[in-house]
Amino acid sequence: MTDRSPLRTLAQTTLVAAGLLVASQSVAHQLWMEPTDEGLAMYYGYLDRNLREVSPGRLDEIVVPRADRITDSGSEAVAISNEGDHLALDTSPDAPVLLVFDNGQVYENERDGETVGTHWTMATRYAPQNDEPAEPRLDFDIVPTGEPGAFRVTLHGDPVDSGHTVRLSTEYGWTMDRRTEDDGVVTFPSLPWQGVYAVASRHNVAEAGTRERILADGGTETIDHDRRGFVTTLTFRKTEGREPLPPLPKSAPYEEGVRAQ
Repeated sequence: MTDRSPLRTLAQTTLVAAGLLVASQSVAHQLWMEPTDEGLAMYYGYLDRNLREVSPGRLDEIVVPRADRITDSGSEAVAISNEGDHLALDTSPDAPVLLVFDNGQVYENERDGETVGTHWTMATRYAPQNDEPAEPRLDFDIVPTGEPGAFRVTLHGDPVDSGHTVRLSTEYGWTMDRRTEDDGVVTFPSLPWQGVYAVASRHNVAEAGTRERILADGGTETIDHDRRGFVTTLTFRKTEGREPLPPLPKSAPYEEGVRAQ
């Protein structure tokens, strides 16, 4: 077995010496897409741990996702199928795609001594050309700006405040956290290796309302929420640069019933 840790240690040491921050905390369970010979594969788990949920199992939590291929005239729905270790999207890997998962679930927790219900939405965007600018379309979105390594984070189309944490991840365990500037832009000055990169962030805002929750029998019920939570990931494949480091060994999927957030 190849010893990967010296390579990762060298890479991290070089980046820290350059004044960059290697992240220490995870964003949360997330969705991300990777190109395949047939189209796109959507995974659910942690890219930086090489943890990919399966079906039967936690992948089955992704009920009724919606995927759309972005076109010059708007968008087109993309067919999705469950392949056991990922969801397959019937689309060209050269097309930008959005996928949103929202089952209306509201999670309750204590906040300032009160019980608060937060409605979470997970989403992922695939950008085949991460150096081409894109317009935000998701409620909480991450889009390429057209500048190398620079991405804009938006909430309802407007840039998020400065200081918002964004994480860059790879399947070989290398991660970096950076913070947004006043215009919502976050910049990762170095993307040295070929391979898949995931740019992810989460946000939680006071935004009361109601949602339709999908039930196990396929029905729905209306449920109130006090806040909105978002976990969004932008993924892309870099084809130039250094040879990618070997991926980490696959992590075991989580047990069923453990909450994603």
